[in-house]
Amino acid sequence: MLKVDTINTYYGSSHILQDVSLTVNQGEVVALLGRNGVGKTTTMRSIMGLTPPRSGEVYYCGHKINTLPPYRINRLGIGYVPEDRQVFPDLTVEENLLVAQRSRNSKKGEEWTREKVYELFPELAKMPNRLAGRMSGGEQQMLTIARTLVGNPDLLLLDEPSEGLAPKVVLNLLDVLKVIKKSISILLAEQNAVFALSLADRCYIMEKGKTVYEAAAEEIRENKDIQKKYLIF
Repeated sequence: MLKVDTINTYYGSSHILQDVSLTVNQGEVVALLGRNGVGKTTTMRSIMGLTPPRSGEVYYCGHKINTLPPYRINRLGIGYVPEDRQVFPDLTVEENLLVAQRSRNSKKGEEWTREKVYELFPELAKMPNRLAGRMSGGEQQMLTIARTLVGNPDLLLLDEPSEGLAPKVVLNLLDVLKVIKKSISILLAEQNAVFALSLADRCYIMEKGKTVYEAAAEEIRENKDIQKKYLIF
């Protein structure tokens, strides 16, 4: 479904991603793990065309996308939930959803409608007329995911979704993502390894802008040496 092939991404003269490669298969949840600053967010931004790689290729469903602008990548079926949420603060919850709503490209699966995401996030259903800028961090995270879902992606990129959230909110978010993963493939960037390994089928670990380890989630859960060397538990 998604193939990232030896990409190199820079911020100015700083070489951030160095020959990063990964794949996400249909129906799979893949976690991109590692401590803060190792290149997880840059990998997500490179896939979405927000920080295009200078070399290497990104393929989605067999089509090269690393030369496309972000809006075209989104329309192909990739939804992105950024680390900083980026809600429209002066729009209401309902308006945030209306702005992003779009029919799905494929005919497989049920469409995500506003009604359906309100069922998934009942707290949002209680505040459709609240301005997004007046919501808590947890509420904004729910809204950002809901807004991405109503765009009906086939692949969801989630960048650090648990960051800055209270433990109870993180547990609620985990339950929601377990529902979402039944119908959407997910690439999850996360430094909270316990959270990520509760969802993922397979994982890549990043260190200093490189993918240094790949394994099934179960293997990483059992490998204390790898946990100690690279991860936050």
